[in-house]
Amino acid sequence: MGGALAILLALPAQAATFSGWSAGADVGASVNLSRLDTAYSYANLFGGAADAACVRDMEAKGDGGAVVSSLFAEYGLTLGGRGRLGLRGSALFEGVRYSRSGNYEFPNPNSRADYPLYSVDTRLVPYSHLSFAVRPGYAFTDKVLGYTSLAYHLMLARVETKTGWVQVNLADTPWISEVSETRTFSGLGVGGGLRRELRPNWFWDVSFEWVCFEKKTVAGPNFTGVADQITLTQSQTLKPVWVDIRTGLSVKF
Repeated sequence: MGGALAILLALPAQAATFSGWSAGADVGASVNLSRLDTAYSYANLFGGAADAACVRDMEAKGDGGAVVSSLFAEYGLTLGGRGRLGLRGSALFEGVRYSRSGNYEFPNPNSRADYPLYSVDTRLVPYSHLSFAVRPGYAFTDKVLGYTSLAYHLMLARVETKTGWVQVNLADTPWISEVSETRTFSGLGVGGGLRRELRPNWFWDVSFEWVCFEKKTVAGPNFTGVADQITLTQSQTLKPVWVDIRTGLSVKF
C-alpha cells in the first residue's frame, strides 16, 4: 500500500495546472428540444343547440434556438497526478425559447361555414437561471483537461401563451385572452468538455450540456364573448429541454 502511494505521488502533477480558483465567461448557442402539450375543451353551439364538442390533447416540439452565455466561478481539486474534480457555480443569461403548435382541429359534423382554425404560440422568457455543477476531469497533458459534468439547474421564467387565428369566418370575432405566468423550474444537466491552457493562468473552454427541466402546467387563453357560437378552454404543459454548446475564457487566481 505504501509503495503504491509513493508511486502515485511521484507521478507528474499534470492536473495541478487546473487546480485552485478560476473565474470566467462563455457564450454559445442553444438548441430547443422542449415539449408542449395542449389540452383543450371545445363546444360549438348553433342557435343555442349543441353542434359539436370535444376534449383533446395536442403535442408540439420546441421551435428554433437561442443565444446563451454565462458567468462562472470554479474551484479545482487535484486528485493524484492527472485526476481533477471541479466545483462550479454559474449564472446563465439566455434568449426567449418558443414552442408552437400546429392548427387546432375541431369536429365540424354539420360543415358549418363559420368553422375556425387557430394555433397556439408559447414563449418561455427566463428571468434568472443558476446552475451548480460537479465536474470530474482528467489531465491528458499539463495543458489539456477533459471533463464530464453533472449539474443542478434552477430557473425563474415567465411562460406566455398566445392564440393566433389561422382562419375565422365567424360573425363576431372572438375575444382572446393572453396568459402569462411566472414559474420556477428545476432540472438536471449532463455534459462535458475540454479546457486548454493558453498561457500561464489563462484557459480556453469548449463544452456541451443537455439540460432537462421538470414539467409545469399553466392555464391557456380562453375564447369568450361569442354568444351561441364557440366556447373554448385550454391548458399548456411545458417541459423545457435544450442542448447548449458554449465556448469561453477563464483566468486562474
